[in-house]
Amino acid sequence: FQGPVIPPPVLQYGANELGAFLNQLDMNEILDLEELEYYDKESEKWKQAMEYRKTVAPSAFYPRYPTEVAYVAGQERRMRQYQARQESNLGICRRIKLALDDGCMDFVRDSRA
Repeated sequence: FQGPVIPPPVLQYGANELGAFLNQLDMNEILDLEELEYYDKESEKWKQAMEYRKTVAPSAFYPRYPTEVAYVAGQERRMRQYQARQESNLGICRRIKLALDDGCMDFVRDSRA
């Protein structure tokens, strides 16, 4: 005799809500944010999220990057995209500064006064 089968707990929160909560926790940890200290680890949501985490497989790099070469190529692509975004932002910053220096945006300064 193995004893009674204990049914899984009934979730008060939906799988999507718990998944989003866990995703936020993971992002905070990855980005080294201290928000984790603010969560009530005795709350029902926290407890259910930790139980839910045990039932789902962690996200993995493998399906997206089956080889190290594929992973490195993905990282390089993201770095190129980031660098292009930074160059674009720098160009915008320079154009705004030139417009301010030329007096083209005096109306902005005047409207704040």
